[in-house]
Amino acid sequence: MRPTGKLLALVAIIFSCGIAAFSQASPPPSAVSVLVTITNKKGQPVKFTAEDLKVKADRAPATVVSLTPLKNAPLVFVLLLDVSGSSTDQMAVSHQAALRIFQSLATGSNRGYFGVFNQKVMISQQPLSPDKVKSELDALDAEGKTVLYDAIVQASQTLSPESQPGAIRRALIVISDGGDNCSHISLGKALRAPQVAGVPVFALRLPTPITSPEVEEGRRTFQEFSRTSGGYVTSLAGTTRFMPELLRYALTSQYLLTFVPAKPAHDGKLHPLSVKASMKGLEISAPAHYLAK
Repeated sequence: MRPTGKLLALVAIIFSCGIAAFSQASPPPSAVSVLVTITNKKGQPVKFTAEDLKVKADRAPATVVSLTPLKNAPLVFVLLLDVSGSSTDQMAVSHQAALRIFQSLATGSNRGYFGVFNQKVMISQQPLSPDKVKSELDALDAEGKTVLYDAIVQASQTLSPESQPGAIRRALIVISDGGDNCSHISLGKALRAPQVAGVPVFALRLPTPITSPEVEEGRRTFQEFSRTSGGYVTSLAGTTRFMPELLRYALTSQYLLTFVPAKPAHDGKLHPLSVKASMKGLEISAPAHYLAK
């Protein structure tokens, strides 16, 4: 792999302009907010009200304070691309998908970070333009082992509220086969990272012509990341033209759900969360836990 110097440069950038203001009423002191995606069965936006949701925190009914649509809020995202040796046969597919997705999402006041990983993780220290991402893709080869878990943890840190103050609508998009054979961080700790950061993981699995224990393990891994973080997982098999559209549907269907647990906790730990629909036809992607600050 031949990453360029600019992608690896550790440059601290502070963004103070170009971000549309997004305001909401101050929630109660014990309120908790999480990102949820709500669509119809086809993954498209749908009309509903907060009364159509049933929220449980720590397995007890919680009081919904507000459900704020984020369609017009600026999006901050990280696109992670697997460039390890296992992705060699799918380079054309993965590179095309990465570029189309970045071009689709990095518009207006949205900000996109680009990252690659094999046995190392490299994430841009500043948002990039689609043209810059294209030049980065043209300079990449696929080789080496895979540190998927390490990459997801680092990307979650890039998108955390501490790293992105004021950013509400956020997403982590990963293109990989879901395999990992070299991470320093365990799967359990990696699954925890997006939930602590409050970031949904949208996993796009690279297609493979064979079925093996490793392939099945990668599939299950991505299912766990999407389930626990409130994202989704799908395959890049076949044409990639529909992928940006599906992601746009999901990301324009994000809401900020604010609720008050029956027994508020302020212990800095993850607590069980359940968000279900009482209205027929709704598909809800919500994190499996909330962080009690």
